[in-house]
Amino acid sequence: MHDQLTWYGLLGPVEVIRDGTSLALGPRQRRVLLTRLLLEDGRPVSVGRLCRDLWPDAPPSGAVSSLRAHISRLRSVLDPVRPGRGQSTVLVSEQGGYALKVPRAARDTARFEELVSQARNLLGRGQLGPARDAVDEALGLWRGGALGDAAEHAFAVQEAARLHTARQDAEELRSTLLIRLGDLESAIGAAEGLTLTAPLREASWALLMQALYGVGRSVEALQAYERFRTMLAEELGLDPSPRMRELHTAILRHDTEILGEPRPPRATVPLAPAGEAVPGGGHDTGDGSGRGQGTVPGSAPGVRAAPTADRPAPGRDASPGHDPAARHLPPSPGATASFGLAPLSGIAPAPGLNPPVGLTPPPGPAPSPGAGSGAVPLVGRSEETGRLTALLRAAAAGRAQWAVLAGEPGSGKTRLLEELAGQAVAGGFTVVRASGGQALSESDGVSLLHPTTQLLDALRPQRAGARSHPARGDAPDEEPLGREGASAEVVRALLHTERPLLCLIDDLHWVPSDFHRLLSQLATLLREAPVAVVCATRDADDPATSGLLAELARLGATRLHLEPLSVTDVTELLAALGEPVPLKDAAALHRRAEGNPFFLGELLKLPAHQRLGPAARVPAAVSSVLRARLAELDAPVRTTVAYASADAVAGAGAATAAEAEAGAAATAGADATAGTQAVVGTDSAWLDIGLLADVQGTSADLLLPQLDAAVTARVLVWEAHPGEHCAGGYRFPELAREVVLSTLTPSARQLLHAALARELSGRPGAEPARLARHLWAAGPLAPAAVPERVPEQPEHADRPEP
Repeated sequence: MHDQLTWYGLLGPVEVIRDGTSLALGPRQRRVLLTRLLLEDGRPVSVGRLCRDLWPDAPPSGAVSSLRAHISRLRSVLDPVRPGRGQSTVLVSEQGGYALKVPRAARDTARFEELVSQARNLLGRGQLGPARDAVDEALGLWRGGALGDAAEHAFAVQEAARLHTARQDAEELRSTLLIRLGDLESAIGAAEGLTLTAPLREASWALLMQALYGVGRSVEALQAYERFRTMLAEELGLDPSPRMRELHTAILRHDTEILGEPRPPRATVPLAPAGEAVPGGGHDTGDGSGRGQGTVPGSAPGVRAAPTADRPAPGRDASPGHDPAARHLPPSPGATASFGLAPLSGIAPAPGLNPPVGLTPPPGPAPSPGAGSGAVPLVGRSEETGRLTALLRAAAAGRAQWAVLAGEPGSGKTRLLEELAGQAVAGGFTVVRASGGQALSESDGVSLLHPTTQLLDALRPQRAGARSHPARGDAPDEEPLGREGASAEVVRALLHTERPLLCLIDDLHWVPSDFHRLLSQLATLLREAPVAVVCATRDADDPATSGLLAELARLGATRLHLEPLSVTDVTELLAALGEPVPLKDAAALHRRAEGNPFFLGELLKLPAHQRLGPAARVPAAVSSVLRARLAELDAPVRTTVAYASADAVAGAGAATAAEAEAGAAATAGADATAGTQAVVGTDSAWLDIGLLADVQGTSADLLLPQLDAAVTARVLVWEAHPGEHCAGGYRFPELAREVVLSTLTPSARQLLHAALARELSGRPGAEPARLARHLWAAGPLAPAAVPERVPEQPEHADRPEP
């Protein structure tokens, strides 16, 4: 007999639950048979057909007898309450073969489709909250890949693909609801996951672009379009659809009729060239995508508003490091860490000097020393502070100065520029800026402001107004200048400035080559002028900028490279935040963040118990950065990285492995703002190249280029082993490892562990504990040829779901 308390699950490994208890279905072949019958929805399947489906290569001579034995065992499990040896009402014998009579409402596939349809209807009626609840419940039914063990059988391929597509549709529906509900950070995380699992689905990329634009990260939205367009062209030789191109154009034009209004920034605090106090600066965003800053009312467009810890600079929203929701909330004590310059002392204002043409600083009181440093003391940049202080002093004395600031994404380059701007203003400088990060999408014939135009707008405010509001009777000299004319105008303005001026060039690695020529010309001509020019770039060895940087070095430019913070810096920062911790905890935080100021700042925004240990999480902004890096990798490289993440977890220790797997499973089905559990320990972070090559059936020589590609994308790192002069290896940073795990379904992780266990079992001298942990993590997919006896696991660590 069958009752409504029996539940059949196909959205993952096949399962049958009665009265809350999972029934033992027996070996793999029997589970495949149950799946085969469930797919027929009560229709009979002939004995011959079942034999061919269960043994696709060649049914054995005793196939029919084996089939009947499996049928008998299934009947005893599914329909145990039968008087005597009466006929089963669940798994019945009919003239056409065997049929499984299961009500549609008792299957998770039917419930899933019903809930998704309900969510769509609720969305159509504008009931967004109930619609999200319905789609969340539907997606919560998934426990892994559809149809489990049977998914690769010919009879199941079409249905598995259909269910996978339905799941992707539901995930996109959820992302749509998150955007409509205003939960844009969650929508970004969800859409990023979709673009990783199905990179050619246009709807997923469109949702990601809309969510990024909604939080003010418009440049990242444009970059997402470029990634999708390139991938589509390379993989299929196609262009994006007209609707996708319309969305792209709408973002370029900030078309609010199509996109709606992005979240407004908080009220700005002016950065006055000679006046008002300057709040603390922002932080490097992690992707280096600097944008032009907000203009101070009443001054030249080049005089920009300084960002604060709780108010990012306008236009910098394209960074994955910003939490736009924070714009609507008061800052919480200790929520944001600052890195970079201490107050620049000893730079006296230069009274009596006049600003360049068009730069009229608004009146206001002079800022107090340290006004630009923010509420939190700045750590780890004392050498850079001293050299930049000397640079501004020399410029104030009338000698032109140049500096190049280089560092990895998140190292604090933009943070230093913002601090330098604030402190320069306190010393009587005028600040102008340009950014290479806006020169995008020229393939469509529409581009944002060229860096030369940004500088010219800063130096000639009336020109910016004329371009925005042209009059019919404009004089010829008010007509738009060509690129060469604009460059010449910039050179003239800087050569004839009388007031000390600081020019900041962010994202030098993105500026076009003609702007390189302008900077080279300026470096040659600006010798005796009160001007300081500071350029920020990701990689000082980038071929795109090497010619310009070589010229600047020849002319005596200061070169600064931002190294990762040290454990001492982290300890000092925590003490300044009123959170003194033991040295081992500071070292653990330093290792988790890899000394990256942006990553560390995001970790410190989390509650203390979520930074390290069993409850640790990956901050949403960090997850976005790392997922974007993963998306840049080719599929074979991502596969290698996935194997490496699974092996690293198994090598981390039994308790830690359990925590990491449990955290990854929770993250895969939860809000993208939560990361996976932290893996404490470093030994497992080093990659076993031989194992990774063997498990994929390749050689170490062929695998090395893949690992190097992951290093280039900053997913892995290569470094020398401590205490060894020449030897080194590839290492998996904690946060990157956890984000990779979070992108894998439970069944995918189990398959990785099973493959690694098979390979280790044949290795002479393999670590028994490591092999045991792989077997334990593989769950029901553990290879049968390897003993499945494993060491006792911690009580709090549940065995991974089948």
